Amino acid sequence: MLLLALALPVPLYAATTVLGPVIVISMASGEVSSGKALIVEGGQIRRIVDHADAPGAEEGIRLIDGRDAWVIPGLA
Repeated sequence: MLLLALALPVPLYAATTVLGPVIVISMASGEVSSGKALIVEGGQIRRIVDHADAPGAEEGIRLIDGRDAWVIPGLA
């Protein structure tokens, strides 16, 4: 039984993660925007939306409190 449990695939990332509210600095324009949320799927940022418009704690969505965090998407 233990061997079967070890053989099952374990997802590396939650299906969808929402990080917010955060302050985002645009790499393209240098614009600073507060009150944003990052929608992360498969370990990559898929969208940046207003925190008020971000999905909630529906099943399968992981919420991370990003209060006071600064984010610079694209900076690697």
